[in-house]
Amino acid sequence: QYQLDEGYEADNEQQTEEKSSELKTPQDKDTKYVEKGRKVASYIQKGTVLAQKGIKKGTAVASLGIRKSNEYLKKKISSRKQIQISEKTKGRIAKAKVVSKGAVKVSKAVVVGAKVMCAELASSAADAASKTKYGQKFQASDSGKVQAVKDVGKATIAGTLTIIEELHNAAIILVSEMADSGADLAKYKYGDQVGDAAEDVADIVKDGSHVVKNVYDLGLKPMARTVIGNSAIDMMSTDEEKEKNRKERRLQELGQVDPNMVSAASVAKEMAVHNIQQQASTNKYDV
Repeated sequence: QYQLDEGYEADNEQQTEEKSSELKTPQDKDTKYVEKGRKVASYIQKGTVLAQKGIKKGTAVASLGIRKSNEYLKKKISSRKQIQISEKTKGRIAKAKVVSKGAVKVSKAVVVGAKVMCAELASSAADAASKTKYGQKFQASDSGKVQAVKDVGKATIAGTLTIIEELHNAAIILVSEMADSGADLAKYKYGDQVGDAAEDVADIVKDGSHVVKNVYDLGLKPMARTVIGNSAIDMMSTDEEKEKNRKERRLQELGQVDPNMVSAASVAKEMAVHNIQQQASTNKYDV
C-alpha cells in the first residue's frame, strides 16, 4: 500500500510539473491574456448597455414624475377662465415656430456634415498613424498583452462615447416634457386659445433644445473627443473591423438628418474628404 501511495504521489507531481510547464509557454500565456482581455471587454460592453438602460429608465421615471406633478397642479387650480389671443400675437408665434423648425433642420445638417467630416478625419488620422513605425509595430504585434489592451481600449472608448450621447438625449427628452407640461397647464387654466399658443411656444422651446445640442456638438471639445475616440478605435481594430466601423458611422450620422438636408451633409463630407486627401498627399507620416 505504501509503495502504491508513493507511486500515486509521484505521478501527481509529474502531471503538475507538466501542466505548469505547459502554462509557462509564451503561446499559452498570450492565449490567456487574450481571453482575459476579451472577458474584461465583454464586461465593459455589458456595463455600457446597462448604463444606457439605466439612463433611459431614469429619464422615463423623471418624465412620469413631471406628468404626475402636472396632474397634481391641475387639481390645485381653483379658478379657470377663457383668455383671447390676438391675431397679431398668433402670427408672431407661428412665424417663430417656422423659424425654429428651420433652425433645427439647418443646424442638424451642419452638425451631420461636421460629424461626417470628423469620421473622415478619424479615419485619416488612424491610417496615418498606422503608417508610422510605432503604428506598424503596434498593429503587427501578436502579443497577447497588446491584443488584450486593444480589446479593452475599444470597449472603453466606444462605451464612453455612447453614454455621453445617451445623456444628451435624456436632457432633450426632459426639456420636452417640461415644455409640454407647461403648455397643458396653460390650456387647462386659460382656455383653448392660450393653450394652443402655449403648445406652439413649447414646440419652439423643444426646437431650441435641439439647436442648443447641435451647436454644442459643433464645439471643439465634442469634435475632438469624437475624432480622437474613433481614431483610437480604428487604430486598435483589424482592417475588416475598420471598414465595418466606418460604414456604420457614416450611415448612422446621415440617417439622423432630414432627407431634404442630406445633400448638404454629403457636400460637406465630400469637401472634407477632398481637403484631407490634399493634406495627406503633401505630408509625411514617418516618425
